[in-house]
Amino acid sequence: MVTRSLVAELQGKEWSVPALPSHGINVNPIDDILSHELAQEEVQRKFFEDYTAYVPMNAVSFSKLVAWHVKERLWNGADRTIILLPKAVLTSVVDEVKEPLRKEGRDVGHLTTGDIMVAWMFKVSRVPRFCPTTHKI
Repeated sequence: MVTRSLVAELQGKEWSVPALPSHGINVNPIDDILSHELAQEEVQRKFFEDYTAYVPMNAVSFSKLVAWHVKERLWNGADRTIILLPKAVLTSVVDEVKEPLRKEGRDVGHLTTGDIMVAWMFKVSRVPRFCPTTHKI
């Protein structure tokens, strides 16, 4: 089919588009897997229709989640840390980053306060012991 179309095209003759091959013994495994997954996704969507932003979790996955948190807390020493900054300090930290960029003529519109604070927190958390210069970006 394709060869005849190619020969007709090269000779400048009219040709018709061949029909799609009929389904035979060989099935497309990708189509089967995708249709199965889509059907399962629809079932899960209907089940959790009222609960947006929730992930379906069974007892096994919940116990794995709890075990992971316990392991991180007990063996790896993970702990929560809350950082409260006054508005003036936050503004000062953000301005210290944005001002040099503005002086260079670079665009700072895409740089958010959250980006700057996350970078600062990663910098501070990676220092092995307290260093008085780490609070400066």
